[in-house]
Amino acid sequence: MKKVSVLFLVAMMGYLSTPAVASMMNAPDVYGLTAKGMGVGNAMTAYPGDISNAYFNPAGLALITSGEISLGYIYADPYLQLKANGKTYNDIVPLNRIGEIGYVLNLSRVMNRQVVLAQELSVDNNLRTLAEFDDSASPTGNFFRYGYTNLMLLTSIGANIYRWIYVGYGIGAYLGANTAMATNTDLAGHTSNSSISLLTDGKFSSVAGILLTPMDGMLTVGLTYREGHIFDLGPISANANATVGGSTLSSLPLNLYFKDGFVPTQWALGVGFRPSDRLRVLFDLTYYQWSWLNKLESSGDYAKTGINLSMKDTYAPRLGVEVKPIDHLTARIGYQYIPSPLHGSTGTSNWVDSPQQVWSLGAGYNLTPLSPEYPVSIDAVYQYHYLNKTSFPFSSGYSAQASGDINVLGITLTMKF
Repeated sequence: MKKVSVLFLVAMMGYLSTPAVASMMNAPDVYGLTAKGMGVGNAMTAYPGDISNAYFNPAGLALITSGEISLGYIYADPYLQLKANGKTYNDIVPLNRIGEIGYVLNLSRVMNRQVVLAQELSVDNNLRTLAEFDDSASPTGNFFRYGYTNLMLLTSIGANIYRWIYVGYGIGAYLGANTAMATNTDLAGHTSNSSISLLTDGKFSSVAGILLTPMDGMLTVGLTYREGHIFDLGPISANANATVGGSTLSSLPLNLYFKDGFVPTQWALGVGFRPSDRLRVLFDLTYYQWSWLNKLESSGDYAKTGINLSMKDTYAPRLGVEVKPIDHLTARIGYQYIPSPLHGSTGTSNWVDSPQQVWSLGAGYNLTPLSPEYPVSIDAVYQYHYLNKTSFPFSSGYSAQASGDINVLGITLTMKF
């Protein structure tokens, strides 16, 4: 009996020390939402009139003049490399396949002022994160920014409150789960009467923004606040009974806690300049409050205790340019520098991350002449992530070096009504 209990406890504690392979960010933070926003390097805080404003600055929604339906898909192909203890590992991160669907409703006629409502749904792993959870982890190391992203349902509203002053607010809903397991084990190690139940629940966070458009919209200035949050697969309540002849000799209750995803509180400031109808230049600076994770209570949270993360706050600059060389055609280019918040060892979890440079090149074509009653536009983007080589001390005592790149393709189809 004692042997069974001790072995089971050791096995479970070993499982606890490796958190799930999930991204520590939302899909819009890692890649973007629409091909238009990705094309300008996600410098969207001062960009008016795109459905991705629902996340980047909901105040910008108020400059959408019609209803819209948006369908999008992001295909990311990471090649991430980890060198540790004389070996090279190339296959330690799952691939991201993110589907996106959203719609915009213009409520101006009902509200007697410019008010626009938008909903955006982002689902990873080819829509399977609607009902699939993944708690696997790599024993060699985990790139915490490029695992599967959590399901996100965002509802935002933007309104014009006075002349060139716009405000917006949104609520994001994210999927979490509670799991209960039970099993009976005899002295010979045979397991019977096993059961498992899974209940899902929601996690919520807010986004708020303001957008100023003086000089007839030639200049745009935006400020956005995005509330930090944790989405998890926990607690998992496990109960193991050691039995002899059908009689329970000992019960071993375990409460397991996993924090599979963390998004820091963010503040973003953006400035846009549009000297003509054919040119727009955008600049963003986003502050990430990663140090918030260091302050979380770890009492009873075995996963957090084993991680021992030490995070520092970061600033990420973004630059985007949009040009319309001819009617109905738009070209975009963008650049982002994303510093890493990790410094030093990450405990038994062996999380790794690297400073990143992200370039993007995109284009959009308006098909209005083909469907004047319901204008349709298609936008496409290529995005390239380069991860600088970075070394991390692992819990085993040796040093590991992380590097790699990610090729990303995105497409968005939008129909106005």
